[in-house]
Amino acid sequence: MPPRKLYLELTSACNLDCATCYRRGWSEGARDMDPGLFRALAREAGWLPSLKTVVLGGIGEPSASPLFCEALEAFQDRAITVTTNGVGLGDAALERIAQRASLVVVSVDGLDANLRRIRGVGLEAVLGTVRGLVAARNAGGGCRIEFQFTLAASNAADLVHVVDLAADLSVDAVTVSHLLPQEEGAVSDILYGRFALEGTRRLYDTVRLRAFRRGLRVYLPPLELKTERRCAFAEDEAAYVNADGDVVPCYRFSHEGQEFVFGRGKKVSRHSFGNLRDASLESIWDSPAYARLRKTLVEGRYPSCPDCDLLEGCDMIRDTAADCWANQPSCADCLWARGFMRCQ
Repeated sequence: MPPRKLYLELTSACNLDCATCYRRGWSEGARDMDPGLFRALAREAGWLPSLKTVVLGGIGEPSASPLFCEALEAFQDRAITVTTNGVGLGDAALERIAQRASLVVVSVDGLDANLRRIRGVGLEAVLGTVRGLVAARNAGGGCRIEFQFTLAASNAADLVHVVDLAADLSVDAVTVSHLLPQEEGAVSDILYGRFALEGTRRLYDTVRLRAFRRGLRVYLPPLELKTERRCAFAEDEAAYVNADGDVVPCYRFSHEGQEFVFGRGKKVSRHSFGNLRDASLESIWDSPAYARLRKTLVEGRYPSCPDCDLLEGCDMIRDTAADCWANQPSCADCLWARGFMRCQ
């Protein structure tokens, strides 16, 4: 069966340069999706009855793409999710988003001081967009609005206040995702580990209680390593197309870069199962290698690096090329599957 969900990276460029962004670990430049490639994909998507949801996001800022408004129109018969930093969107764009999207996820990683430190913009630049989006929704749009908060030790004190902001602005929910360090200097800023760190449970209790009292939904990631693993991309039958037209399994394998997993540096390689310039999305999706990876992930038939007794002496943890069970690429160190990071 063809994919049920499509993550579409219209551009890998961004109008901001955030300190916590995955682009910090990249070894490649930013680019926009070719218009001809996008339109061919949009036409094919119209022939795929299984495709229910299209996420306009990826690692870049979708609204920075010249194709953004065209994409909102092209996929209007699907449930559209837009992920955005909320900066630089005018009234016309907000009205179109509110009318076409089912869900809009706005990144709000703290109050003014932390937002300036992390994203280089003040809080009001984002809140003005949220107010405009709420007004457009109330005027006839039907979208849900969520805040996305990337949690770290350095901005944890702001989380409960962001919950209050969301409630004050009639935002529907706050989704919290942990920081995945792209630079070694950020390793000490994480709030999760093999075991829960002291004080973090109290923070979660405070946030849950505040959200309950304000009538707001809040999604909190785990604080410690658990046995359970779930790949949202494989379970949701989702494909990811990056700005180059490569069909990749997920965010993590969409670009060349690095990450730090519990302090261990790791090279992350792009893993493409084919390019839309050479083949259709459906044929790439049905390729034996791609189907085998999805089956492996759904069945959990891959090793687990973080709690392996042989971790310290293993060379395979240095990159994502393959794991010790001969799976390619290696998902054995994936913190998304552990729930520390959340996919929309």
